[in-house]
Amino acid sequence: MRNKARLAAIFSTTLTTVLTSMTSVLVVADDVATTQPSTQPSTQPTTQSSTQPATQPATRAALPPRPALAEPLSMESIRVDLEAGQFNDVLRETTRLLNIRVMPRDFDRVELMQMRSESLLRLRKFKLAQDAFEEIGELPTTSKEDVTRRCLARSTAWLIEKSSPRGYVFRGEKSRQVVDILEPISRKKAMELLLVDESESTISAVDRAISGQQLSPILAQVSALSRFSQLEVAVTGTDAKSRTARDRLYDRAVRLIDQSAIRMGSDVQRIEDRANDLVERRRERRLPAQVVLEIYYVRRGLDSRGSDELKEIQATCRKIAEVVKRVTEESADAGAMFEGVKNPVQDVYDDAERVLKADYTGEVDRRG
Repeated sequence: MRNKARLAAIFSTTLTTVLTSMTSVLVVADDVATTQPSTQPSTQPTTQSSTQPATQPATRAALPPRPALAEPLSMESIRVDLEAGQFNDVLRETTRLLNIRVMPRDFDRVELMQMRSESLLRLRKFKLAQDAFEEIGELPTTSKEDVTRRCLARSTAWLIEKSSPRGYVFRGEKSRQVVDILEPISRKKAMELLLVDESESTISAVDRAISGQQLSPILAQVSALSRFSQLEVAVTGTDAKSRTARDRLYDRAVRLIDQSAIRMGSDVQRIEDRANDLVERRRERRLPAQVVLEIYYVRRGLDSRGSDELKEIQATCRKIAEVVKRVTEESADAGAMFEGVKNPVQDVYDDAERVLKADYTGEVDRRG
């Protein structure tokens, strides 16, 4: 009996201890649940996994809101910044907009390129400004305003190229006047002086080319005259002086091409005649009773010298054809002037090809 009473006392004490511990756990759990954020889902467990680190917070920190994208400036605000001399701001904003694949509404890409070029120049970034103005000059033209814009952009790039960091040095005076190219008003004056300087040197070069007998210097001046013509349009609004010089070059080039075609045609005929010259040959023919000396004739054929000369003539014809095509594409007036020399040059090329491919082998019967 005594042992049973002792066991009952031990069981009662142990049960009391367990119930007290469970009550404490439930109180702690209830306290934790009441301290959870109200936004926590009700299905989330109230206790952490035994494998989770004790230092990990019960909830993930909320991410900060994404900053709103900056609204793009308007064209008018960029113009205002340019007028106010805020060139770094204009350069930053125009560069950003020009790098966007799809231009925002109410923004003009060409004007943005112009404002960017102007800002680079005003910031004295001369090489970058020159390239930027040249890029504007490469844009396609569909109207008279586009042509004027191209001429002004390329002429500004040429002015930057011809100037020093101090400005443009006028060569027409002994005092070597230096004119600033940063400010638009003084830049216009500098461009007028550039036209004066280049007029004298360009016309002198045209005169030298026309007085010669070679086609290459004339064609080189035609290309150089294109830049001068754009400068003249940018300054005066017309290309009267450059047009006159260009017509003189074209007239001289057409005459030289015509003379060259006649000369090359004569050379082809001379080579062909020599290739077809008959040359006497002899051979022995053995007959049953005797040996007979037989005379026969063959064409001389092309030698290496004649073949090389014909290929050189063809190369010249190709160069002339390329030049005529380029010049006529650049100017409708040139197309009419050069029209008369296209066929003669092509005929010379075809004749040279025929002589090169002719068969000069075999005997020729001289009878009749």
